[in-house]
Amino acid sequence: LTDYELEEAEFARMVLSRGQRSVVVTDHTKFGRQGLVRVCGFDGFSELATDQPPPPEIAAALSRAGARLSIAAA
Repeated sequence: LTDYELEEAEFARMVLSRGQRSVVVTDHTKFGRQGLVRVCGFDGFSELATDQPPPPEIAAALSRAGARLSIAAA
């Protein structure tokens, strides 16, 4: 998980570390894109919610990290 702004990345890290459950919500257009600042790895959140399935390598990495994958239905 990355961002383009240092302050936003720091804020995201803080938010993800506070709760018992941490959910990252993103649309499929963000898969494979890389920002300048690392927020966390796939083990840094408990669930990824998105609109379409990610590429197989991302789905496998999420599974290895123990993160749940949720695909929103239309």
